[in-house]
Amino acid sequence: MAKLSKEEIKVLLRMEIDNAIGYLETETVEARAAALNAYLRNPYGNEIEGKSQIVTGEVAEGFRRYALSAAALASTVSVSR
Repeated sequence: MAKLSKEEIKVLLRMEIDNAIGYLETETVEARAAALNAYLRNPYGNEIEGKSQIVTGEVAEGFRRYALSAAALASTVSVSR
């Protein structure tokens, strides 16, 4: 394969960046919005009148602590191949 010029590399990188931004703006928007709503403990939208409307974060906090401790543990463990 022929060596790419700086201009060709810039064009290729710009195309890849545009594709990545397009993916983030289309494919993940709904999932990210739902995740943010859950993180902010917003109402789910399926609440029933007369029933509890409480949205708690105990499970999310427990998972966050677990993920942080797992990440700390993983950073101390070296894997050799």
